[in-house]
Amino acid sequence: MYATQMRDGATDIGARIIVEGHGCRLTDSDGQSYIDGLAGLWLVNAGYGRKEIADAVAQQMPRPTT
Repeated sequence: MYATQMRDGATDIGARIIVEGHGCRLTDSDGQSYIDGLAGLWLVNAGYGRKEIADAVAQQMPRPTT
């Protein structure tokens, strides 16, 4: 599944719109919860909804790059 396009999996049940994530769980717009077992394979090894990471990013964003 990890190498497929999201639209490939959407044809049988409709598109899933992910609206929230915490830890390894995602929630879609219908309130259905999923365990994201493949996220760490690509980029989300820290989990979703990590306030301390969001705060650190927000502090760094206004800094100019050189």
